Amino acid sequence: MFKKLIWVFVLVFSIRLSALDEKLINRIEEADQFLFSRNMEEAFKNYQEVYDVLKQDKKLSTSDKIIFEEMERSIKELDFYIKIQPIYQLLNQIPELEDEKAYQKEWEIYKQIEQMALDSKIGLVSYLEGLSGQGLASQIILRKVEVLKKVSARFLDKLEKDKKRKKIVSFLGFQKDPKINFNIEEFIGNIIFQTVSAESRFIYQESSKSGSMNKMFLKARESGVDLVLSGKYKSLPKERILFTLFVIDPFVSEKKLIEIRVETKMGFEIFDAVEKMINDALSRLKNYSRLEGFDAVSFYQKDDGKVETSIKKETTEKNEKKDLILYLQQKMDELENKIRDEKIFEIKSILQENQNLKNFHDAGEIILRFNQQSYQKKIPYKDFILKHKKEIRKLILNESEIKRLEEKAEKNWEQGFYGNALEEIEGAEKVLKRMRERYTGIKDIIVEIEKIQNFKWDERKNNLENQLNIALKWKKNLYFGLSYQFEKTYMTNEDIVLLSADKLSGNFGGLFLFRSDLAGNDLFFNVELCYYLVRKANLSYSGQSYGEIQNNTDIDALLGIDYTFSVFSFLDAGVNVFGGVNYSRITNLTNSVSTHLEGFGYKVSGGIFFEFLLYLPVRLQVLYDLGETGSLKHDGVRLEFMGRIIGF
Repeated sequence: MFKKLIWVFVLVFSIRLSALDEKLINRIEEADQFLFSRNMEEAFKNYQEVYDVLKQDKKLSTSDKIIFEEMERSIKELDFYIKIQPIYQLLNQIPELEDEKAYQKEWEIYKQIEQMALDSKIGLVSYLEGLSGQGLASQIILRKVEVLKKVSARFLDKLEKDKKRKKIVSFLGFQKDPKINFNIEEFIGNIIFQTVSAESRFIYQESSKSGSMNKMFLKARESGVDLVLSGKYKSLPKERILFTLFVIDPFVSEKKLIEIRVETKMGFEIFDAVEKMINDALSRLKNYSRLEGFDAVSFYQKDDGKVETSIKKETTEKNEKKDLILYLQQKMDELENKIRDEKIFEIKSILQENQNLKNFHDAGEIILRFNQQSYQKKIPYKDFILKHKKEIRKLILNESEIKRLEEKAEKNWEQGFYGNALEEIEGAEKVLKRMRERYTGIKDIIVEIEKIQNFKWDERKNNLENQLNIALKWKKNLYFGLSYQFEKTYMTNEDIVLLSADKLSGNFGGLFLFRSDLAGNDLFFNVELCYYLVRKANLSYSGQSYGEIQNNTDIDALLGIDYTFSVFSFLDAGVNVFGGVNYSRITNLTNSVSTHLEGFGYKVSGGIFFEFLLYLPVRLQVLYDLGETGSLKHDGVRLEFMGRIIGF
């Protein structure tokens, strides 16, 4: 203490005997003014310029050397302040995030600061709690003020005049809660206007209320406003409201001089409480000057009407310095525990609500996202999977689309619809794949199920493909079946029509069809043999029936080609054409008229076919015949139904 008094005496004596010219002294005062306005960058710049001038003077007097040393100290303080300021700006966001319990955002800020501290090699730092940075700035300013009060009569005079002058006050409005329809801003604005106008030491001035808060502060500063009032309000449960009002010096915008908080039920009583606290605040600010320190005041009122007043004193005493990295790690550890507990509670809530695949996925995603962060403690994802593996597997295999597809595939297998069965199995595989892509939160279980199911499905698919190869990939096929003719068969004898063309006759016959591929599985060569027994038809003359004919033998030997395409896995379709020889023999004619017809003729056919690829593939053909065997005409539809008996 004794050494400090001696140093101050020497400094006072030195300043008064300083040989510095008036221009340099004015530069020092200008730098001081920037410091008091908390424009630390400009203050640092001006101090540095004066320091550089003094440093070049090799013959400084004793008094000038003391000023030089004081300047050097201010430069070091401001240099550290500017260096640490980005960290303080981030730390200033913490209190609001703590109120909102936004632990994740809070942790991210601490993590960002940690990286900045490592990059800048910042070690011990003070004023880490609360509105960080204000304490350090106040400490630098107050130390400078204490020095100037002892050494500068000009500063004391300036300080006294600044205290006594009238202060200009403006209201910048509120950050509003859209849930509250009542126009609180208008009422509070009127209270502020009336209260300020009633005080002789203050002048009320309207100010712009548009743009961000920083822009409004800048406009207020440009307009010469000394104090601005602003704040926010938000609704609380049970029709309550939290109202906050700040008084801030726009030249020192990071420091709240006065804070008024009222938490109560919504009603006109809130305005009475705010008015009383505004009066109290203004009385404390009558002699305010930013050239010296100001003890920030906080008013807080709850439902009981009692106002709690707290004062945060500014002091030149240094705040305890802490290792910044260690401090940040401790804070992040605390937040990690809170976030972890929060996530575990969220997971339990989700699974208690409903244990379906989506909820298991959501729970797993929460764990995975948490573990992706750089947290020291993880939530054990494997434990979560092991604990719920049985339920998730059951949901996937027994209570999803997969079970339905498997059952359908089994049914199609039993019925011989191998193509359908294969499609169902492949569909189940796709469903499981989509589940893996969609439900990433339980991906590990789905991957494990996929391995097991794919092994089983691959075996079943191989069997199905073998059966389909038998059904689909045979190059040569032999069919046996039945044929039914609807030919309009008629005979002519000069101008007498013996068989009416509008009479349809039909007979069953047997057939063999041999097919051999010509080009892959699309184009086939056909040989068809048809044999019909007892073909009958009515005879008529001039519309009058007078007998019937009987054809004991009718044989077709036809060659053709067909073009095949796949409609479904179980169904092929196509078109075909035939041409060949017909042999017919009629042996009887009733009504005392005997006729004998025997001979060879020709027949051409064309039509469509459908082949059903069942356990025993079957083929249905619809053909239209044209041809002639002697006086016997062929003209009509033929239906053929056959089964494939051999394939190779």
